[in-house]
Amino acid sequence: MTDFGEILKNVGEFGRFQKILVLLISSLSFLNAFHMFAQIFMGISVSHHCDTSWILDVSPNLTKEQQLNYTIPQNVHGAYEQCLMYTPVDWDIESIEKHGLNASEKCQNGWVYDTSEQKSTLVTEFDLVCNRKEYIDISLSLYMMGLLIGSLIFGPLGDRIGRRPVILISMLLQLSFGVGLAFVTNFFVYIALRCVVGIAMSGILINNLVLVAEWVGSSQRARATITGHVCFAVGLMVLAGLSYAIRNWRLLQLVGSLPTALLFFYIWVLPESPRWLLTKGKNEKAKKLLQKAATINKRTIPEEILSQVCQQSCILWPKPECRELRFGHISHSAYLWSSGNSSSCWIHLYGADNWKKAKSIILSITGWSRVSSYHCDPKRTSCCNHSTCSHWKVLNRVFIFRLLHICGGIVPYCN
Repeated sequence: MTDFGEILKNVGEFGRFQKILVLLISSLSFLNAFHMFAQIFMGISVSHHCDTSWILDVSPNLTKEQQLNYTIPQNVHGAYEQCLMYTPVDWDIESIEKHGLNASEKCQNGWVYDTSEQKSTLVTEFDLVCNRKEYIDISLSLYMMGLLIGSLIFGPLGDRIGRRPVILISMLLQLSFGVGLAFVTNFFVYIALRCVVGIAMSGILINNLVLVAEWVGSSQRARATITGHVCFAVGLMVLAGLSYAIRNWRLLQLVGSLPTALLFFYIWVLPESPRWLLTKGKNEKAKKLLQKAATINKRTIPEEILSQVCQQSCILWPKPECRELRFGHISHSAYLWSSGNSSSCWIHLYGADNWKKAKSIILSITGWSRVSSYHCDPKRTSCCNHSTCSHWKVLNRVFIFRLLHICGGIVPYCN
């Protein structure tokens, strides 16, 4: 029986089809850089002080410096305080000049911001200064929480309904909520929408890498995934330039979010993973997709190999009754690797370099809590291809595979 790696070699490990796919995925990585780091530029803090326009009612001809000198206390460095003001009094300007003001209090009427460099930021729009400045950090934390939630949702969902639909759903969420962010009038609504954008980001990042890893041969997989990371880095550089040119945070948010709409054609051109199709028993779809890829790559799949594509689901999942596992959702191929014949199942991890193996083991440790409740059902021990199916062996192999499968750097195959 021919394994999927051999079929992929006949299709072309990194032909024109895979290069187009990498280009599509890299375009998303380029745009993802904006959503990941844009708030750093949109939330820039600017010089500010309390609004003390009350003194202008007493003497409207005061200069800016006089107004600050009369109404804002100075700190030990001689700079005007940003969160304190002198308590307003019902005196004329001569009395204020003669006696001065001594009692101070927190800002009562808002703040005045220096907009000479930044026209509008999150800070100036929502007064995120003084006792409200921690809201910026809270919004960043909730965005990261969105990334975590997204990984827990869209990782398993990608195994359940496919990589392609999850990427498309995530793109739609990212576009709609990203554009919506530019029109919010309440900062707590902004925080909520940013969290949803973070959820969508995880769906794209996780399934992008998995889709590329499952289409590209192991010898070229590192090059393909690194290309996406390079495009992400280029996106960061472009973001810095955009932030310098656009000093209004709402306009910057629109400019960074709307380009996702230009990728609507992904609905028709983004392919599904043939590996996933085979594990789900959609053999004919996988066969047609592989034939299409081979045609684009100007390759021909031998008939004897092509005829075995429909039998690949038996390789990846030999026992239908083994589909139920005791925790969450694990891909079919993951189960075989965890409990199948260890002498015939292997893992390709970017060419299986030793340092990458070590890195993967370190990463896998962080996923231990996710499978701590797994146990092997004695009634299903017949599903294992060998009689020495150790609970501990199953536990370790499953959770390591699952974590690395989500990260997109692992592709299973069986000889």
